Amino acid sequence: YEFTRNAIKEFEERIRLGAIFLNENETLANEIVMKHKTEEIQAGLNNSADFLASHHFFKVKDKIEESEVFKFIQKMPKGANLHGHSSAMVSLEWLLKNATYRPGVILYTDPNNVTKLTFRRPDPPIQWYYLADLRNSSGDIEAFDKWLESKLTLYTPTPETDYPDIDVVWTRFEHMFSTIHELLRYLPLFLDSYRQILQELADDNVMYTEFRSGFGDLYDDAGKTYDAVEQTELLINLVEDFKKENPNFFGAKAIVSGSRNQLLQGNMRDIEAFITLKERFPDFIVGFDVTAQEKNHNANFKFIEALQRLPRGTKFFFHAGETTQEKNHNANFKFIEALQRLPRGTKFFFHAGETNWYGTNVDENLIDAILMNTTRIGHGYALLKHPYLLETVKKQRIGIEVNPISNQVLHLVSDLRNHPASFYLSQGLSVSISNDDPGFWSAKGLSYDYYYAFMAIAPANAGLETLKKFAWTSLEQSVLSDKEWMTVSDMFHAQWDKFIQNVTAEDQSTA
Repeated sequence: YEFTRNAIKEFEERIRLGAIFLNENETLANEIVMKHKTEEIQAGLNNSADFLASHHFFKVKDKIEESEVFKFIQKMPKGANLHGHSSAMVSLEWLLKNATYRPGVILYTDPNNVTKLTFRRPDPPIQWYYLADLRNSSGDIEAFDKWLESKLTLYTPTPETDYPDIDVVWTRFEHMFSTIHELLRYLPLFLDSYRQILQELADDNVMYTEFRSGFGDLYDDAGKTYDAVEQTELLINLVEDFKKENPNFFGAKAIVSGSRNQLLQGNMRDIEAFITLKERFPDFIVGFDVTAQEKNHNANFKFIEALQRLPRGTKFFFHAGETTQEKNHNANFKFIEALQRLPRGTKFFFHAGETNWYGTNVDENLIDAILMNTTRIGHGYALLKHPYLLETVKKQRIGIEVNPISNQVLHLVSDLRNHPASFYLSQGLSVSISNDDPGFWSAKGLSYDYYYAFMAIAPANAGLETLKKFAWTSLEQSVLSDKEWMTVSDMFHAQWDKFIQNVTAEDQSTA
């Protein structure tokens, strides 16, 4: 009986881990991290309230930062961050203390009562104010900044009362994008924010990212605007300069993020922008995605026609199965029609299945994402409920971009031990860990999401081999040429070996 029982455990572990094995030094490092992990789990078994990874991020962020497991993860090379929206990736601290302190920032309230920040004066009759004047005349700059901070983050010590349901939190979430949109389209801030994003990833030992971005026009002080081609050229130069200054950082590429709203209304601006950018910058622009709260938009098969306009070979990165917010969508044929205009070979990276619903047009976005040959699926929360699709994802090695904190904050799951990614891991699916919109929940980098993935989503007995698999899978799922893959894999192995050496040396010195 015991032999058979152990054989089953080993068989399941091999399904989950694949070909990941630990060498002698890695085994020593594993003992270190597992000692800390076991202590945290035991504390939770003794008193469930003490298990940090079972709690809402807002409730335990400070305590997580004191965790030895978290500190271990921070030092660890984490490969790539494959799912992040550029306008929400920069840290709240930088946005508040740097961006909003720039001379000339204007604040106003739009007709929908949403606070807006910009460097361009709004048209009458909207009343606007220089932010510096409001701050200086407030009588309490600290209190003023605390108020302004509330417009830039979802963070609250009482999420259960401030966000009683998914509709409330998504309304706030979407308003924040509106608040900072014009601010970050200002050319100097646009460039500085991207550099800060790269710096925060590099500081967290992330070596590569594929960020999602819209490519609307930028503007400067002189009133000049910069189109998608010009800003892409600026971004490419910025990334190259950053790589020279940070030799451990491999690079960054972009996924063009289109608007479901615009496509469904027949506005092909995002499609045309992608086609132009992909032709001009084929190595930097890696694919296409569409975003919006899925609840309020049509399901994917309405926009097949749009997708078919994309160039042959376009890579898709669908958000799909993220269903709580997809619930009110009708079928998205119009959207697919638009996407079908893209060139053959276009890679898609669709948001799909970001939902709790089952048997609706919303979770069925996953069907269309897979039929459109999506390269990766963003979230894929509802994939668990679709066995045929699950098997297809496994056979085709379609990547699943799991965003633990995002799914919790945006009301898909409260205790991340109940996240469906636990099942995906058990089935050996190609799961990578990403941060989605970390600035909007007062996080930065990737370590917070890794912590939850390791402590809550992965098995209690999962150790360093699981962390290594997360990192390695993220690189395997990246859109890289053969030459780039050789370089990035060599870089990762070198950084990983150095990390293992440092961790074991530190442990021996303190023993």
